[in-house]
Amino acid sequence: MTIFWDKRIFKKCIAALAAFALVNLFLAPDEATMPDRFLLGHGDEPAAPARTANIEIAMVPVEPLVSDVHQLEQLETDPRIRFLESDRHLFDGAADTYSSCQRKCSHHRNKMYYVDHGAGLGDRTTIIHDMAALAGYLCAELVLPPPSRLLNSGHNNGEYVKKSVMWQDLYNITFLQDATPAIKNGYEEFGDNFERWDNSPLFDAKSDGSKYKGWKHIISANQKKRREELQTLLDFTYQQELDAISKPSSSTSAEPIGFIWEWHKHFWHSDILRHHDIPDPSPEIRKKAEEAGVWNSGMRPYVQTYDTNIDGCHYTPDYATSDHMRMMRKRIQDFIHSKFSDDTFYGLLQIRRGDAINDCDTTLETMKEYFACSFNGTEEIGRHITLLMMSDEVDPVYRQAVLDLISDYPNVSIMDLDATVSKMVHEASVDGSIPEGMDNNNYYIFDIEQAYRRRVDFRMSKRRRQWCDDCVPVKEILLEKLLGGETTMKVV
Repeated sequence: MTIFWDKRIFKKCIAALAAFALVNLFLAPDEATMPDRFLLGHGDEPAAPARTANIEIAMVPVEPLVSDVHQLEQLETDPRIRFLESDRHLFDGAADTYSSCQRKCSHHRNKMYYVDHGAGLGDRTTIIHDMAALAGYLCAELVLPPPSRLLNSGHNNGEYVKKSVMWQDLYNITFLQDATPAIKNGYEEFGDNFERWDNSPLFDAKSDGSKYKGWKHIISANQKKRREELQTLLDFTYQQELDAISKPSSSTSAEPIGFIWEWHKHFWHSDILRHHDIPDPSPEIRKKAEEAGVWNSGMRPYVQTYDTNIDGCHYTPDYATSDHMRMMRKRIQDFIHSKFSDDTFYGLLQIRRGDAINDCDTTLETMKEYFACSFNGTEEIGRHITLLMMSDEVDPVYRQAVLDLISDYPNVSIMDLDATVSKMVHEASVDGSIPEGMDNNNYYIFDIEQAYRRRVDFRMSKRRRQWCDDCVPVKEILLEKLLGGETTMKVV
């Protein structure tokens, strides 16, 4: 018997199978750094039944949330989160990702340095990622002042992060080629009590007693010269390699010299980022290096800020985090899962007040209208919805008022994610599960919450002018997911 398939029926079958797979996948928790799915796997406790009443879990310093959900479990104990580890190479520096394209460095002797005024963590990690890509291409390591210098106090309740906090606590980025750290902490280079991070020059390549005497030293303060400087340093490093090939190390006792490239401010307007490509070594050096097999065009790095050389080589993972932050995400994930049934839909509500209060209307009257429009008809879906709230608002009265607005929707619960994460980080700090300096550290809390931004079922944004929704069609989004249609989730 011959079976004839109608193409439309075939596509519907494929869509149905894909939907079934996605439902099974998304009902498992994902702990990977930024593209994580929320809170949807099993812990040891049975899942709570579907709720019809609203649940508000907020941070009350004197009142514990749940006392017995903070036990650290092995990630492998829950079969429905097995893909957390399988995806880890995408985020945490496993050397097999893109392993064929990177320049093969026998060392990261050379130094790149960056200093600027304080800013937020998103700004800093973007800069670090791109400078690490350049450092990988130049066989260099990236030396940075500590987070207490490069992160401002404005995003941390007016306080600088503690001196004990290292970049590896917040952004543990490594080179894909060999999984070595891409960042060298400035204190390791200059001593525990060093604070003169703005000195120019910072490194000493002239004094007789300096270990860097004789090194090539470029102090970069002009953002329009950096492309030219990069090509100069490419020639320098490839000439080093060519010399090493022609003169094996055993034939000389001299300590190899390297280069130091100091960037003093002005990252965002650098002419390296303003072009669509990354420069090559000069034609003469390029020809010799290509013939020697140590250079090819595929080694040029991808620099993500402006998608420079978009098809280029990745020298570091796109995302990176620390082991203790992964552990905290798992704890929080299990805790929130314990509050809701397995078939709960999750949404993320982001409200930015502070420096953006005039960019986007977040008054309570507007928020009431926003919820009325967005949640209209969602009770017809027959599934519970949990909304996770993130906000920089410090006024507890406003925060509580927003939570209270959800009481109009019996099929929707809301949780103050910031307060919940803060509470659990505090507990972990007290019991010694995480290093000193993470408690009351908004940057650490922010970084934990990044895991909850990508693969929720829907997102609601009241942030800046360009991310200021009037209404989110939540009902349509969730029905589309149930029917196996295309997801409407946005990637930030």
